[in-house]
Amino acid sequence: MDEIRKLVELWRKELPKPELGLIRERAAADIATIEAHRLSPQPNTDIVKVSIMSLARLAIIAATNGGNEVIAARTLDVLNRMYDLQWDGDSLEMGYWGHIGPLFSNYEEFWRRFVCPATTRPLSIDLRRGIHGSLEEVCMAHYSVFFHFCKAWDFQRNQNRMEDFFIHLSSVHDMVDQLLFALWHFWIDLCDGKLKRALPWKGKQAAKETERFNEFMNSKYPKRLDKFATEGKPVAYPLHSVQTASHSLLRNIDGHNRKGPAWKAYAELNTLFQKHVTPYRNLLVHSPLLGRIQTEEGFILLPKADRLIEGQYRRWHQVFDCIPSTVQEDFEPYLVISQWQLEAIAKSANQVWHHIIRWLARICKNHDGRFRELCGKMPTGESLQPEHELWSYQTRIEPGWLEETFGLTSNPNTVRAHELNDVESEYETIYIPEPGPGSATLKSIIRRPKTINSSSARSRLHPSNTIDWRKGKGSLDGTG
Repeated sequence: MDEIRKLVELWRKELPKPELGLIRERAAADIATIEAHRLSPQPNTDIVKVSIMSLARLAIIAATNGGNEVIAARTLDVLNRMYDLQWDGDSLEMGYWGHIGPLFSNYEEFWRRFVCPATTRPLSIDLRRGIHGSLEEVCMAHYSVFFHFCKAWDFQRNQNRMEDFFIHLSSVHDMVDQLLFALWHFWIDLCDGKLKRALPWKGKQAAKETERFNEFMNSKYPKRLDKFATEGKPVAYPLHSVQTASHSLLRNIDGHNRKGPAWKAYAELNTLFQKHVTPYRNLLVHSPLLGRIQTEEGFILLPKADRLIEGQYRRWHQVFDCIPSTVQEDFEPYLVISQWQLEAIAKSANQVWHHIIRWLARICKNHDGRFRELCGKMPTGESLQPEHELWSYQTRIEPGWLEETFGLTSNPNTVRAHELNDVESEYETIYIPEPGPGSATLKSIIRRPKTINSSSARSRLHPSNTIDWRKGKGSLDGTG
C-alpha cells in the first residue's frame, strides 16, 4: 500500500493535467475504495487489488499516450510484484492453479518475475509484440510445462484415459529440457552477445564424445542389438540432444560445479521420469496394448515400473497367468501409481525451478536495462483484448471459408446425435484412502452406468467433470 500511495503522488506530480483529470474522473470510486480499506483494521485485500489494478491501468494508458515511459515503467514494476495466477493468469492458469499450485509453487514465482514483465498486463495478458524471440521461447516453454501438468491432472483420475496421463506427464520432461535450452539462448541475448553462442561440444568435448561412443560400442551395443532382434527396438546413439545445452546451463547455474544443487535437483527429476514414467509411456505409445488386471471392484492394476524395465509382463499371458500373491507383489492400482507420479514430479520440478529463479533473477538484475529491452514496449491506446488462453487466440475469418474448403458447417463442440446412438459409458465414483507407493488398502466403489446423450457427452469434455476419486464424488455429467 505504501508503494501505491507513492505512485499516486507521482502520478499527481508528473502526469499532464488532462490525463490526470481523466484518471480522477474515471477512477474516483477506485481511489475511494483503496483509501477506505487502507484505514480499515481488516481490509479486504481482494477488493483493494481490483481497485489498484483498475487505477494503475488508467495511469499506464495516460503515461504511455503522453510519452512518459518512466512513470509507466515504475508503475509496471510495482504491479509485477503484485500479480498472482489465481487472479491474473490466463483461463487455464486460473482454473488449475488451485490444484497444481500447492505442488509447483515456483511456477508462479518464475511467471511473476520473468513472464509478466514481457506481457501487456494490466491492459491484457498478451505477450508484447516487440518481445525478443529468445524470451518468447522461454515464456512458451515455461507455460507448456504447466499445460501438460494440467492435462496430466485431468487424466490422472480417469482409468479409461491412462495413456493420455502418461503421454502428458512425459511431455513435462520434454518441456523442462526445452525451457533450459531456451534459457541458454536467452542468457546469451541478455548479455548482448558477449557469451559464445556455440555450445561446448568442440575440442576436448569432441574427444570425450569419441570416447563415449567407443565405450557404447564395446559395452552397450551388443545388448541393444539383441533387443532389436527380439523386440524390434531401434538401436540409437544420441550424439547430441537438447539436453546437451541443458547440462551446460546447469553447470553455469552451479558455478561450473557438476555436482551442485541445481544439477542434483535436475538429476533427481530426470531419474523420476526415467524410472517411473518413461517405461509406461513408451510401452503404451510404441508397443502393443499393455496387459492389465481389473479387480472385482473395478480397479485397474498395472505392472510396477521396475518390472517393466526388467522386461516382465510385456505379453498378455504373463499378466493373466499371475496368481494372487504375485499380483500383490508386482502390480499396483493405476490410480495410486498416477497420483504418486504426478505429485513426486511436480515437487521435484519445483526444486529445479527454485535454482533457476535464483540464477535468472541475479543475471536479469545485473542486466536490467537489457532485460527491459528484450521484453518489448507497452502498447499505446486503450484497446483491451478479450480474456483467453495465452497460447490460443480467437479471430474472425471470411464467412463460408471453412464450409467451402473443408466441409465444416457446425460448431466443433457440438456432438451429433446420430453418432451417439447405442453408445453407453460406465463411470465410477471411487473411495480411496490417502494413496501412496506400496498402499494396498482399497475401499469399495459405486458403479454408475449412464447412457450418453448429446449434452452429457459435451460436458464430458470439460476438465471439471472428470471424477474426483480423492473426495469420493463426481460423475460424467457433473451432478455429483
